[in-house]
Amino acid sequence: MDKAKAHFELGKKLFDQGRYQEAEVEFRAALELNPDFIHAYTYLGLSLSGQGKDAEGKKKMHEGWVKFNLIDQGRLEEARSYTAEMVAEIDDVKGERLVELAVEEVLNDQKLFLLYQGDSHVWLDGSLLVVMKKLNEKHKLVPPYCLDSWQHFGFLMWARNLFRDKMSQRAEMVKDKEGSKSIWQRFEGQPNSKEILFEKASFLAPVLVAAIPGGSKDLFGMWNDDEKGEVASDKFGEVSLEMALFFIHYVDRNAFNILESDKRVLFMDALTENVATFLLLQNKGKVDPGLFRSEFIEQLNERQREYSKYKKWFPGEEIKSAKDTLFWEFGKRIANMLGFKMSFKVIFKVHAYVISACKAFELKQLLG
Repeated sequence: MDKAKAHFELGKKLFDQGRYQEAEVEFRAALELNPDFIHAYTYLGLSLSGQGKDAEGKKKMHEGWVKFNLIDQGRLEEARSYTAEMVAEIDDVKGERLVELAVEEVLNDQKLFLLYQGDSHVWLDGSLLVVMKKLNEKHKLVPPYCLDSWQHFGFLMWARNLFRDKMSQRAEMVKDKEGSKSIWQRFEGQPNSKEILFEKASFLAPVLVAAIPGGSKDLFGMWNDDEKGEVASDKFGEVSLEMALFFIHYVDRNAFNILESDKRVLFMDALTENVATFLLLQNKGKVDPGLFRSEFIEQLNERQREYSKYKKWFPGEEIKSAKDTLFWEFGKRIANMLGFKMSFKVIFKVHAYVISACKAFELKQLLG
């Protein structure tokens, strides 16, 4: 191991122990020996932040990020001659203003807000960058190179964390102010034209997708606490996909009762396409888009045929058994997938969750 890496590894151990001042010394030593040691910049910045030196820490992380991008472009000499003066171009006040504008943009755009609620981690790693770039082009608050990539610490990491904090604060304020208003109030009084149905589908899709990871993670938490042991992590994707297919079927059954036939087809086609797109974004780089879409539609058609056999949602007074009722059979499917055949605990958990999620879709208000 070379000396720079030895200092870096020791620094990491000290950092993990919360010994930030000692870690700082090691990371600086690593950088003296190897000025192109990008990860040392990141950890040096974090060590400084850990000591309450946030401004200096942010600059060091950003310095490493800029150097990395220059090296990545083959501009080695520029990277080596890079100085902290470039970082000085970033005005903290203007940077914070850009974040605040992004918060306003999301809170004032229901679709963006629903996407953020759906999976904030995915959104923060992708869509937020798009919003901030657009706003920065208009207001010119930070140097454009600050918004080149999410992959490295520095200004973007600082902005990402600040956005999340401000968003949480404002979202709570909006929630308190709005009270119990329907999330679909924007469509109130509007006829179900082709354009409006497409818009409704585009707004419902992120809400539907938002329910998937929450439900799956909640269920996995319960199963992993079960005395039978942990469920294989690779089952998470399977459960999530099954939930997506089930929710689409549930929406379709409601649309059948509310919309005219041709409008139902328009709405469901648009919804299915939007849901598939969001699922693809969550699995970007992991699946082939064309193959995923074709398999998704094929599986959806299979589930539509199967679930349509269950005429009742759940047992009522006139039905003595839960067998062949929609929510119960879906619970059985999930339990069987995970090796808990006829586990009433798992079935009831799934049953309760999907009923709660489906009610939250407020389909009568949306489609009526």
